[in-house]
Amino acid sequence: MSEVTVTIAGRNYTVACADGEESHVAGLGMVLDEKLQQLGGSLSTLESQNLLFAGLFVADDLHEAKKQVTAAEEATRAAEGAVATHQREANLALGMRDQLNGRIRDLETELDGMQSAQQLHSAEVDDLRREVRERRQEASDAAAERDALAAQAAQAREEAIAIEAQLHQLSAERDSLAAKVERLGSMAAVVAASGGQSAPDDLAPALERFAELLEECAEKLESRAATA
Repeated sequence: MSEVTVTIAGRNYTVACADGEESHVAGLGMVLDEKLQQLGGSLSTLESQNLLFAGLFVADDLHEAKKQVTAAEEATRAAEGAVATHQREANLALGMRDQLNGRIRDLETELDGMQSAQQLHSAEVDDLRREVRERRQEASDAAAERDALAAQAAQAREEAIAIEAQLHQLSAERDSLAAKVERLGSMAAVVAASGGQSAPDDLAPALERFAELLEECAEKLESRAATA
């Protein structure tokens, strides 16, 4: 144990205290002396009464300090509650932010897919357009070829008509020559019947050979017309 001397209202008091508490006890004595000095002219002649008044002052200060501590604790609890509320709201906001970031990533992925699909679709459209141009060119070439074949067919028809006309003409000439040959044959026969004095012996065979040549010529022309 230790002892410490405190001065209160001009009087010294020796107080026993635990080791190491000397300065704390001296400070309490100074507080009590200060409260007695605040009484001033209200001091009583009784020392105990003065100490009572000083103790009441100290008790009042202690009560106010406790009220302030309680109010501070309540304010602290309220602040802690507000902090916890704000923390929950912040956590919710963070969660929503993470969800929104995930949604943004999904939308970006979907957008990339749509852009890829659009590029693929554009490539397919280009291929279709190129194929349509090729088919149109082929149709144009086919139409040109058809027109050329039609022109060739018309020319062939014209040639066939001309050949057919030539054939009719040759047929007519053949018939005319055949008639002439027949008349010559008749004349040759008459000459032969009259004794053959005015006609050579080989006239009739020559005329018959001439008729055969005309027949062969006519057949060749008919074959040519059929081939054309």
